[in-house]
Amino acid sequence: MKTYIINLKRSPERRKAIEKACQEIGIIYTIIDAVDGKEMSEEEFEWYRNGRAEMKPTEAACMLSHNKAYTQIVQDKTEVALVLEDDVLIEDPELPALLQNIIPLHQENQITLLTYYWCKPGQLELSPLQTINGGRQDYFYCKPHQVWGVGRAAAYILTQSIAQKILNYHQGKALCNADSWVVYQNEGLIEDIRCLFPLPIVENTRFGSDIGYVKGGLSSTIKGIIEWAIQANIPFVKPYMMKRRKQFAERFMNITIKH
Repeated sequence: MKTYIINLKRSPERRKAIEKACQEIGIIYTIIDAVDGKEMSEEEFEWYRNGRAEMKPTEAACMLSHNKAYTQIVQDKTEVALVLEDDVLIEDPELPALLQNIIPLHQENQITLLTYYWCKPGQLELSPLQTINGGRQDYFYCKPHQVWGVGRAAAYILTQSIAQKILNYHQGKALCNADSWVVYQNEGLIEDIRCLFPLPIVENTRFGSDIGYVKGGLSSTIKGIIEWAIQANIPFVKPYMMKRRKQFAERFMNITIKH
């Protein structure tokens, strides 16, 4: 399965880490140069977000970056593709074999998530449809009890036809966030999503999100200082922030299998 990795040019450490991980297990990939929200003019941003007042420039840039991946998938005529963001950690070294066993189950009108979280109260209930082997352990190929609430677009499988439908929907703009799967379902672009459990790909706690879950210039500056301190291995900063990121990620891992 061909893989498309979204990476910002100003994030070479992320690129180095994800490339090394893919090369070690034999994943063939293409790097997609991400759109940088920091380089977007206010006029461009206003056009891209199309009146969505709650959208931030980095969120618009994230969606546009995924659209660049979809464009490349269509140009390459890749029938089934894996899209990765550069801040993920591949947990299963047998991922290529696992992907091959997912292909027969993945429907043309679906999205299959290899990493995800639940962002609503309560738990995400997953109904296992089939067991998939090939990885270092057996996985469940699951249907979520509802799509609204399932977030993240860091590692997922889609078909060329779905990539084209999403491109046609956005028309060059960012009409929703990259992980707004329920929007795509409501618009008829996909029928449903599937989730792999347990997750073979997780968040790499070495890195913070470039989407920027902070608002305002001061917060962005503080985030930049923290990122610099982490990369420079300043004592206490790196272990503390990695612990915080892990705790943040685990808050959204309230997932249960419902047979």
